[in-house]
Amino acid sequence: MPVSAAWKRRSQPNERRLGDGHGTTISCVDSPLVLVVDRDSKDLSAVYLELHDRYGRHYRIEYFPVASDARALLEHVAVAGEEVALVLAGQQLDSGPSGDFLEDARRLHPHALRAVLIDW
Repeated sequence: MPVSAAWKRRSQPNERRLGDGHGTTISCVDSPLVLVVDRDSKDLSAVYLELHDRYGRHYRIEYFPVASDARALLEHVAVAGEEVALVLAGQQLDSGPSGDFLEDARRLHPHALRAVLIDW
């Protein structure tokens, strides 16, 4: 599957576009990836801010509101041999329950941690 146009638009290192609905990249490509996927833009922004504040210097933080864009990035990163440290997914994604997405993440990056984001 080719990398989506949304991911290509924001693939420049150190580019920061918060709240535009297309995701963000905030550090060098050599850093392990932390990926967040959630269809709720408010939740997505809040999680991104927390991750960026705590881990942005050591990890490449990326977020997507659309699961297919996030899946394309995971595939691209797998082909490139890059490390994925963590994949977080909202309970319900635009494509359905997060279980299928997290299963794809496990298949592509078996050593990455995976978790479902829940409201509390």
